[in-house]
Amino acid sequence: MPLVLAVALSAQSAFQSSWQGQPDAVWLGPDYWANRLQDWECRGGRLECVRARLPQRTLHLLTWRVEHLRGDMRLAVRTGRVDQPGDVPAGSFTAMLVGAGAADLDPRGACLVQSAPGPDGGYLFGVDGAGTLFVRQNLDGEERRESVARLPGGAAAIRDVQLELRVVPGRRVARLEGKATDAGGTVLGRVSLDGVPNTELLGNLALVSHRGTNKQRDRFWFDDWRAEGRMLAHHPERTLGPILAAFHTLSRGTLKMSAVMMPIAGGGEVVLEYERDGSWQQAATAQFGAPDYTAVFRVADWVGDARVPYRLRHGGQTYEGAIRPEPTADEVRLGALTCVHQVRHGFGRPGYPWNRNALFFPHDDLCERLEAQDPDLLFFAGDQIYEGASPTPPSRGDDRELDYLYKWYLFCWAFRDVARERPVAVIIDDHDVFQGNLWGAGGRKTKRDNMGGYVMPADWVRMVERTQTSHLPDPADPAPIEQGIGVYFTSLRYGGIDFAILEDRKFKSGPNGMVAHDGPRPDHINDPEFDIRTADVAGAVLLGDRQLRFLDAWARDWDGVMMKAVLSQTIFANVATHHGPRQDFLIADMDSNGWPQTGRNKAMRAIRKAFAPMIAGDQHLATLVHHGVDAWRDAGYSFCVPAMANFYLRAWRPPEPGGNWEEGMSEVAGDYFDGFRNKITVLATTNKGESPGREPASLHDLNPGYGIVVFDKKARTIRFECWPRYAVPGVDAQYAGWPVTVAQIDNYGRRATARLPRLVIEGCADPVVVVEDARGELVYALRLQAPEFRPPVFAPGRYRVTVSDGSGDPLRTKTVELEPAVDPDAVERITL
Repeated sequence: MPLVLAVALSAQSAFQSSWQGQPDAVWLGPDYWANRLQDWECRGGRLECVRARLPQRTLHLLTWRVEHLRGDMRLAVRTGRVDQPGDVPAGSFTAMLVGAGAADLDPRGACLVQSAPGPDGGYLFGVDGAGTLFVRQNLDGEERRESVARLPGGAAAIRDVQLELRVVPGRRVARLEGKATDAGGTVLGRVSLDGVPNTELLGNLALVSHRGTNKQRDRFWFDDWRAEGRMLAHHPERTLGPILAAFHTLSRGTLKMSAVMMPIAGGGEVVLEYERDGSWQQAATAQFGAPDYTAVFRVADWVGDARVPYRLRHGGQTYEGAIRPEPTADEVRLGALTCVHQVRHGFGRPGYPWNRNALFFPHDDLCERLEAQDPDLLFFAGDQIYEGASPTPPSRGDDRELDYLYKWYLFCWAFRDVARERPVAVIIDDHDVFQGNLWGAGGRKTKRDNMGGYVMPADWVRMVERTQTSHLPDPADPAPIEQGIGVYFTSLRYGGIDFAILEDRKFKSGPNGMVAHDGPRPDHINDPEFDIRTADVAGAVLLGDRQLRFLDAWARDWDGVMMKAVLSQTIFANVATHHGPRQDFLIADMDSNGWPQTGRNKAMRAIRKAFAPMIAGDQHLATLVHHGVDAWRDAGYSFCVPAMANFYLRAWRPPEPGGNWEEGMSEVAGDYFDGFRNKITVLATTNKGESPGREPASLHDLNPGYGIVVFDKKARTIRFECWPRYAVPGVDAQYAGWPVTVAQIDNYGRRATARLPRLVIEGCADPVVVVEDARGELVYALRLQAPEFRPPVFAPGRYRVTVSDGSGDPLRTKTVELEPAVDPDAVERITL
């Protein structure tokens, strides 16, 4: 018979689960968050823990939470052991969890409570595999509060048992009263626990299935979960799914959007609608399904001159946001972020603190800073997820798709609100594809990452790329690589800025077997006697021919563009000398884009032709560097932004001072060779110094933060801002050494050996000049600030100079052939 609670159930006063009659499915509905996604299913009209590889599997209730200290509360659930062969594992249990997570923790962060007891872990009421009823503090050790009672029948009692817990708070402490009954309503046992501080009961409600300690792992089922009482607060706005998030880009009049869907059995259809002139119109429909559960929309001829609300519809649920108008102001602001760990290291160990000292998710503090900065668009440079311990270990078994989605959904849940109204460029790095490092080697299959290629199956890699990058503009060269893995390198033009989006690790060669050395591992060189020039082996690839061709075409195209920039996974240099928790010295790291040197220099020569700065992530160490190829500072600037949350610390502490060092510069600034003898000029870094004194120290002592890059189209400057995660804009300072403003023209810092005649251009206020050599190779292309320009060149010979308004209209294009002029007053007049 069903359990009857003291207060009548209603939508306003109580919660009741509704799994009866539901089809078997992974996704349990918008009221729940499962740890992990693959560990729970609805089976046969009840909830069942289907995987017990990890301890303390939890299912959190999103829409009801313990928030009040007055009144009382009653909880109930029917539960039992899933039939399995073998003995009952020692220590296994099924339970309800009350007060999960610290009271001041964001409820989303509290949803990660799982795996192990620890401070702020709440109170468990349940029955273990031996038939012992218990109510206890979710702590490990003798100091925990606990009350137990043996049920008649022992282990047999938990085949089907009903648990009911009453919480009676006093002025400061509460009494927990629990009882267990069988399916017929007979009371099997009672427990009670006095002296529970009321405040320790504030937090989430959850169900727990704990496997026990034997090799034979226990699993439990649940049904008819109920909660009522004045201690509870109802938050229907906290439902999650079936539409979890949406990401979009707007480029060249085409809107691309991806809807992140929960894993609904059989998939389905999503409708995209937008509102103009007070009425809603359907823009497109898209299908979604396993394994990626991503619906992708493409809408051509989008007019980006006004804010346009949009909504996504699936069934009866909608997800709303807006498409902003393209920026028309002089400044365009890019928010740049990378590397986001969800939790502190050591997750799941007994004694883990379930509070803000260890749970960084959902990064509400960081999102508040981003909203205050109000960037026009966002760039996530990779490592949106970490496969290990962020929060749970990786799975490479038959649940690998759901394991990835579980981690990807956390990222989406955290950042979906800052992305609702902003274009978002997302690219994929090593941890996103469950690798410690990524040398993609053109998509080949590999057993070890440093041999080059992808460790995970190709269909799984395609799933990851579809979830994260399908909203980017269409690829510049869409032909797939080995194993049918796709590409997404492309150009995003927004607000008059043209961003080249690269896949700088997809084509990169693996070092294992290519570079022979005696280092501690194939990618780390630490032998001072090793001739680093020999690491630049023939055949080693960085960007590859396809991306170099793309960069050449991109550098020439200035239609509607005032300035250009490159977005990549990491920077094109090895700007780190010390690595890891012990800060071990390392001469050269082939995971960096300083290697291979020839490929690096090809990339630098291609990028500087567009006068483009470079923005990237991955290194955890924020740096601002002026790159050189043949001479210091003859190429562009790169900004490596800090990690959002960091485990692995790097630093730039070269043993000798830099060249051209001046008073007032950082002691590690100046001209250097990096570990691969690439020429770099270091302007600023976030080397760890004194603790900033911010809690949690495990987060803020490792220099987390984000970058803001401001493109001034009128002044033709780029301002690099590097913000600590804790910094309140307008109150706190940026990291030491920032901000730094550079001129667009200085991103091609090569010294001219001659100059062509001065161009005096009529009929266009800000013309585009494309300079090619006698072979037709691009020297550079630039939209001018003024209609006069004397083009620098770097070798004698004849040059082809094309002047236009950038539109491609042949009537607005003129080409002349010129040679360097000795006379500085020589003029070439061109009328468009």
